[in-house]
Amino acid sequence: MTTDRLLPLLRDAEEVTVRTRRDDGSPVDTVIWSVVADGRPYLRSVFGARGKWWQRADRTQELEVLVDGAPVRVALRGVDDETVESAIDDEYLRKYAHDIENAKPMALPEARATTLEVVLP
Repeated sequence: MTTDRLLPLLRDAEEVTVRTRRDDGSPVDTVIWSVVADGRPYLRSVFGARGKWWQRADRTQELEVLVDGAPVRVALRGVDDETVESAIDDEYLRKYAHDIENAKPMALPEARATTLEVVLP
């Protein structure tokens, strides 16, 4: 599996599956939304810091993205730049305009606080 398929997946797929690990190491798969803004991939939790997948990913700063069923391990980096956050808001609202009522919460402060940049391998 090559990682060159990861960026297009995060940019183009309606939903992506991420895999985090519980404290005992067992995997948990979660379907979420992703965007690419200014050429960089990002994830947010629609539930903000209450999102379980986000809590596990934030604690370890790692997760796997499933690409054609194969896990690709990525690292994560927090975002603390208002210009970048605004670009990510815009991209969530653009990409998911067909489901705008569910997309709007992705641009609210609670979700913004969980923004993670996906660091590709």
